[in-house]
Amino acid sequence: MKELIKDLNINVSSLVRSGVVLVIGVPAVIGLGNVLNTAAASTQRAEQPDVRQLVIESYQGQAAEACVKFLVAKSDSKMEREAKTELDDVFGGDVNHAEVCKWVFS
Repeated sequence: MKELIKDLNINVSSLVRSGVVLVIGVPAVIGLGNVLNTAAASTQRAEQPDVRQLVIESYQGQAAEACVKFLVAKSDSKMEREAKTELDDVFGGDVNHAEVCKWVFS
């Protein structure tokens, strides 16, 4: 009988120890999980491209070839007129061609 009580005592102390670990450990693990989840979400948001920057890069990419033609063409030549027309088409209206080309290559 004494051995049974001794074994039971060891099991009870073991159960109490496990309970204490659970009571302290579970909130710590949940808190750490929330911190890691928040950090992962902010990293994911930081990696997403900025829509504004994508639009700017799109316009610069579309206008690059026309700007090269405009910058190397002789004044009042057919090539310069074509480049100006291409730039106007990219931006949907009349633009200041020299300034647009400066912006494209900035």
